[in-house]
Amino acid sequence: MPKISLIGNGKTGGAVERLLPPDEIAAVFNSKNPPTVEALKNSDVAIVFVPGHVLNDLVPVLIQSAVPVVCGSTGFEWTMDVRRAVENSGATWITASNFSMGMQWMFRMAREFRRLESQWAGSEAEIFEVHHIHKKDKPSGSALSIRQHYGKQIPIHSDRTGDVVGFHSLVLATASEKLMLSHHVEDRSVFARGAIWTAQKLIEKRSRPQDYPSGIFPLEDVFETWLNEGQ
Repeated sequence: MPKISLIGNGKTGGAVERLLPPDEIAAVFNSKNPPTVEALKNSDVAIVFVPGHVLNDLVPVLIQSAVPVVCGSTGFEWTMDVRRAVENSGATWITASNFSMGMQWMFRMAREFRRLESQWAGSEAEIFEVHHIHKKDKPSGSALSIRQHYGKQIPIHSDRTGDVVGFHSLVLATASEKLMLSHHVEDRSVFARGAIWTAQKLIEKRSRPQDYPSGIFPLEDVFETWLNEGQ
């Protein structure tokens, strides 16, 4: 039976732990029980949900273990040195600012909005995002990803209030009308389910290594591949 190691059991990591059957969890690591290379080697994949500054210290251990990684940490810069090291380790890492399947569709549709802007005279785009008061990165990683897929440096308006799990809206407007693409997450388990789904895909890599090259890849890229495969 495939075994998954979980690194970080805060809001989203804790949701992953609650959703996984106990016999599929190889280990749960946190600040009081940090992962080691040997311990990680007992798992088929590691799911990581820790702040960016914490991930910085974990990367060398993860690389040395050579286990596949599903990483939802934001606020971390994937340098060329890290990318080369992961590729050389032979492992596949999938990263995402948002593991919601709905958000993956929003990324795709953002590109369509950009095509519309080029043909809609006088239209301008902007992004609005709202999260809970404890979220530190501002704008959110998802908002930055939406802008990246839109392909233009459009304004992002961020708000931190209450216990909002996540709300993003891409607005394309003229002086007389607006077109809005919105995504609202009401339950954090959405992110956990997406991470588990991605981890299961990586576990399949062991039987199809030719389809999953080593290195670091954004979820939206492999999501496109899986859609094209009809998976």
